[in-house]
Amino acid sequence: MASHAKPIDINKPWWLEALDKTHQIQDELDRVYMIIFRANESNLTRVFKVLDKIDKIKNELQNLRSLIEKLRGEDP
Repeated sequence: MASHAKPIDINKPWWLEALDKTHQIQDELDRVYMIIFRANESNLTRVFKVLDKIDKIKNELQNLRSLIEKLRGEDP
């Protein structure tokens, strides 16, 4: 799969770069989600297992964003 990730911008604060990366990952997961759903409509049990795992990863990304925001507040 081609990567749509942008290079790291060393001029950005670490927390902003980290948040940008979590959003890029979520965008990729959304694309994968739709590709899998369209390609495998005949095998819905397997598709739903994969889509469930993607949803769990997206939830973890949201948790990571929350942690980054919390750490950002503690950054001197």
